[in-house]
Amino acid sequence: MNRRRPSHFLFSSHPLNLKRLLLASMVLIIWGCTAQQAGRPLTERSPSSAHSQFILAGQETATRITQRYRDTRSDCGAPSRPAFLCTGIILRGTNPSPDYHAWNPSNLSVTSGGVSFSYLRTDAKYKGLAYSYKNGFFFSPYLASAGKVHPEVLCSFAIDGHTFERPTDKGCGAHIRYTDSGLCRNQGITTAAQWLTHYDRVTGNPQRQQHQCAFDVRDALNEQATSAFNASIAAMKLIPSESFATQNELRIATWAQNIPTQLPIEAFFYVNDGLAGAQHDQRDFYRVTGINIPIIRMTLPAVAANDATFEFRAQDQVDQDELVIAPSVMVLDGLSIKASWPRLRDSVGNAATRLPTGGHPPYRYVSSAPAVVSVNAAGKVVGERTGSATITVYDASNQSVSYPVQVGNVFLLGIQPYPFADVHAANAWVASQGGHSPGLAGATDLAHSFGLPLPPGTIGAQNYWLLTTEGCPAGLSLYYSYQSGNYGCGNNAQPGLGALYMIRY
Repeated sequence: MNRRRPSHFLFSSHPLNLKRLLLASMVLIIWGCTAQQAGRPLTERSPSSAHSQFILAGQETATRITQRYRDTRSDCGAPSRPAFLCTGIILRGTNPSPDYHAWNPSNLSVTSGGVSFSYLRTDAKYKGLAYSYKNGFFFSPYLASAGKVHPEVLCSFAIDGHTFERPTDKGCGAHIRYTDSGLCRNQGITTAAQWLTHYDRVTGNPQRQQHQCAFDVRDALNEQATSAFNASIAAMKLIPSESFATQNELRIATWAQNIPTQLPIEAFFYVNDGLAGAQHDQRDFYRVTGINIPIIRMTLPAVAANDATFEFRAQDQVDQDELVIAPSVMVLDGLSIKASWPRLRDSVGNAATRLPTGGHPPYRYVSSAPAVVSVNAAGKVVGERTGSATITVYDASNQSVSYPVQVGNVFLLGIQPYPFADVHAANAWVASQGGHSPGLAGATDLAHSFGLPLPPGTIGAQNYWLLTTEGCPAGLSLYYSYQSGNYGCGNNAQPGLGALYMIRY
């Protein structure tokens, strides 16, 4: 029996990104892959303002908000200027997440064309936020925020409008269960009393909330918008128990993504134990814009006889000079086959980016074990081999923060070009070397990471078993052909193929 030539191990990595490849099977299986654009660049920040000035500005913000909360004017100095332009608080509850910015419209809002807010004033009060949110942001009144983008206020619901089930008119239209739940003005409903009659035509909640109509307050309506908004506030008083228990709802036109400095964000707020979420958003906003927006503690009334309060507390504010990064373990366990070929994209689940906030940019990233975990100048981490390491981030003032990284599921690509008698012989030889079949997942990773056709192989067989039957009909196994540049399925008894395999690394 011939002695088999030494196999070749190909090992290397060059970071980029990922998407997916499509598998189509007949006798031949062809993959194509496309790249997914990755992370947003870290924006440089301007220095924070003096601490004392920020404290003073925060206190003034809380005072202004309190004054607006108590201001119950019916318009803003002209019949064509609805009260929401200068009085009360327009607020949106959010959930903190590293996956998105709180000020960006959600995917649902992008699809519907409207974003949900609530309006809070001493004559339009409630005891809790939608979905039990614990934090969010306030919009400055439009008449006091010149130079900012002012997304149009579209309609006002006296109580939660269940707008996620109102697919038309940007969430102001009819609820899917009630055809007569469209805009009030289209039904001749212009007063709170008329609204209540319509509201009471069905019984129980959420049925009545779903059946209610919204008051149209679009800018083009001028005086009618003002009277419509006032009617929505008056309608709350006609259902006092319900409106206090459940917040009202404004629909505001969806704005563009990633325009934080153009939005009239007045403050981030929290209720109850939501401080950490508000601090996350304050820190995120500062990282992106270099602007420090104050955090306001909002206390909603427990009983209708009480009022909401708004307080700026210095101890709630994030120290933007402190360098901070999430300390949790970063786990990179996506299958990654390493080879010395030029890498087009990172293996899925084998790379991630974690960014710091605060401190003094620029940041510098250092890995305690670069051979195990590499990190580039933008903070992107790649698992190079199985093991663990610590990433330490330094800022310009030499502050440092760290987090651990755990890497698994990394392999070296082995190529045995000498032809085997059949797939069973190939499997037996690979097993004797301590190797493993790449499987369909490995084939996918190779095509995703290096592209098809795969880079030229070593001299020898032109076709290579991948030692798996996945994706193939009975009696056939997956192979790669350098001649066609594609994966295919071949008869298990076919002689003359080499083997692509992998070794744990």
